[in-house]
Amino acid sequence: MVNLLNNLDRDRFEPHLAVGRAVGPYVDELAGDVRVHELGAERSRSALPALVRVVRGTRADSVLSTVGLNWATAIARGLFPDGTRVVLREGSSPSAYLEDRSRRAPRMATIHRALYPLVYGRADVIVCQSKFMKHDLEVSLGVRGPEIRVVPNPVDTARVLGAMGQPCPVDDRPGPHVVSVGRLAPEKAVDVLLAAFFRLRQRLPAAQLWVLGDGPERQSLERMAVDLDLEGAVHFQGTVTNPFAFMARADVFVSASRYEGLSNAVLEALVCGTPVVATSCPSGITEIIEPGHNGWLAAPGDDADGLSATLLHAIGSGDDIDRIRIRTDAVARWDVGPVVRTYEALLEGSHQKCLSNEG
Repeated sequence: MVNLLNNLDRDRFEPHLAVGRAVGPYVDELAGDVRVHELGAERSRSALPALVRVVRGTRADSVLSTVGLNWATAIARGLFPDGTRVVLREGSSPSAYLEDRSRRAPRMATIHRALYPLVYGRADVIVCQSKFMKHDLEVSLGVRGPEIRVVPNPVDTARVLGAMGQPCPVDDRPGPHVVSVGRLAPEKAVDVLLAAFFRLRQRLPAAQLWVLGDGPERQSLERMAVDLDLEGAVHFQGTVTNPFAFMARADVFVSASRYEGLSNAVLEALVCGTPVVATSCPSGITEIIEPGHNGWLAAPGDDADGLSATLLHAIGSGDDIDRIRIRTDAVARWDVGPVVRTYEALLEGSHQKCLSNEG
């Protein structure tokens, strides 16, 4: 969303950003002319009145929503100014998310599944990052009515390429190096990655794992690393301003997710020229990874043995990988310029302002 807001054509768009709270690592990356509106709410249902006030106060011609505010945006549509265009960006695999949620709150998951077609049907356009996600919405959840478009996430490739050569702690360790970037939450399966890395170290005792990101599972994952006697080999870096330097130095980048949408971190690693090992979980990952060219696919689920074996194969195949070709292909596919132009076409019509909101 930051990449989109920063790169919209200012001759055609006046960008605003509505968020629950304006905190976190991406606030400082926003262009200075992006007006930020704090909704003062952590949950979408409590943010709904404030969202309506912002949309009506700015007289937004277009509203682009994602993640936690999609439902609130769609439900509130009738309270927006006449003619306001609503575009929802789906952020993950909805059916996989609902399946995961059904294990914790089965009744609520059933209700959400039934309501998806009704709520999402209120949008003008739904943006998915992969063909898999589009099929998931149309077939698995029965969403009909809005135009559903497949548009990848935009990568600021110039920024990535300019930052990846900067110094980072990886320079001080021998390797081989495995890098993972993402929120430390259950769906990212970092617990499975740690178990797989424990097995990998039995074959490659000098291997190092760099885990970038933060989240609710950080403390439990750090305890797990200690229990596996991986202290000194697993490095929890938290949120870093320049993950690209880590990615560029990695022998392999790994995404162990249980489900995904289209991982920005995977795209950024490929722009760095780094091959990727990813689980073939419910996501668009099979539309990105070409085995033997830019990475390898491991079995989905909690298969630590399979992930470890795939990592071992990937590290051993490093000399056969053309990193320059990986980088060139990735820049051509996901550079921010063409992707933003596509979003502009979806948002604009006869409209002149765009409001983005991100839960």
